[in-house]
Amino acid sequence: MSGTGGAGGSGSGQEEHNKPQDQFGAQMILIVRGVQGVNDVFFRIRPSTQLRKLMYAYCDRHSVEFGSFAFLFDGRRIFAHQTPEELEMEDGDTIDAMPSIGGPCPLCARSIGGPCQWCTRRLEEQNRWRESISRV
Repeated sequence: MSGTGGAGGSGSGQEEHNKPQDQFGAQMILIVRGVQGVNDVFFRIRPSTQLRKLMYAYCDRHSVEFGSFAFLFDGRRIFAHQTPEELEMEDGDTIDAMPSIGGPCPLCARSIGGPCQWCTRRLEEQNRWRESISRV
């Protein structure tokens, strides 16, 4: 009986010992998928790490400048300062990498020619909303 109690005691001690490591050292795998979905790139990242690190690594792997790709998660653009934790990402989630074209978007500073399609849509929605309010 004391052998079982001792094993149980050391087991809970190990669990307590592992908790801080899980909090600060837990990592997740995120998959970055290109346009054609052919060359998926797997990244191991901590949930609290800014996605800038992943974005730079992806651009570096493709030998292009940072900002040459727009990164999307669940159809929404993600920014370099955001973290997987903020975006409620889970282990194995996929980020889409879309090639950018031209210079930076004047609204969001992404590397594409003129306002990007997401900013253009957002501006159109805002203008429609403003027009609907002004009619009332």
